Amino acid sequence: MFAGGTPLSLSGATGADNNTDSEAGAVAYVNNPLAAIPALNLFPKPGALKKVPADLTGMDAFPEWNLDFNGSAYDATFRGGYSGEGANPGWKPALSPKP
Repeated sequence: MFAGGTPLSLSGATGADNNTDSEAGAVAYVNNPLAAIPALNLFPKPGALKKVPADLTGMDAFPEWNLDFNGSAYDATFRGGYSGEGANPGWKPALSPKP
């Protein structure tokens, strides 16, 4: 998670399982985080948001818990909404509804 101020701190979550940095520091993790739409690209850079698998116990109580933002099977070794790295194979953020 990236913030212009202090990043959100969640009760029960461990720092080792999350990535936090400044808004400016996001460029080390995702492709083009500071651009305006349509150039905005929040897909992970290769190797930047991959860790040991996160414990997803109990997540099956939520609809589509096992899918990433693109609707692909979620790989728990990635942090964030996308399960992948490099080039985004899915929908690009736009000022229109996601199909």
